[in-house]
Amino acid sequence: MAQTDKQKNIDEAFVLYRRIIDLCEANKTLDAASAHWVIRAADDADKLFGTTHQEERVELERLKKRAELVVVPGDFNEARKRSEGFLLDWLWPRNPRVKTALLLVIGIGSLAALFGVSKLFGDRGKVNTNTNAAPISTSTPASPANSPQLSSPTPEPKPSKQTVPTITARAADDRARSLKLRAEQLMNQGKYQEAIDKLNRALAIPGISNEMVAELRRLRLTAITMATHG
Repeated sequence: MAQTDKQKNIDEAFVLYRRIIDLCEANKTLDAASAHWVIRAADDADKLFGTTHQEERVELERLKKRAELVVVPGDFNEARKRSEGFLLDWLWPRNPRVKTALLLVIGIGSLAALFGVSKLFGDRGKVNTNTNAAPISTSTPASPANSPQLSSPTPEPKPSKQTVPTITARAADDRARSLKLRAEQLMNQGKYQEAIDKLNRALAIPGISNEMVAELRRLRLTAITMATHG
């Protein structure tokens, strides 16, 4: 009974297989409806064949891929997968020697990238270890009896060098902010070109912060747009 059911499935699979072949040979370019039918019929025939008739299953897979090119993808992810599969199928070499050489190059490139990343993280670990290690003094401490008692001079406070860039950047941002406010006033008055000039002057100020540059460029783009449509 089981053998009869299996043979019945194979017979039904061959019927679908023959209909798919006839349809694809009669129509070099499938329409959407025919493509949908080919995809579903190919899946059904593949299931009915089971693990037998591998040549027919390979042909069904080829015709199914051809039909999928006609059907609109369901989402961008499916479209990307189809494009990648089509591109690989078109570019993949048919010559066995060329194919072996290509796989060898890909394998060597993957190993080189893997070892490069491992070496990079290994070097970073060594740098961190050397940085955290405490310095070891090799000098012999002098005896308290022989060492002269010298009073250590009081170190003079050094001027802070970090306050200069901060003050300069703050002053530059203040100047740019003042020009920005003036430009906004001009834009409210409909004087867009004068506002653009003010913003260009603000962007030319050296030392302004990246946040201020972004605000000025955004406002300048708005002014240019309004001047164009005004």
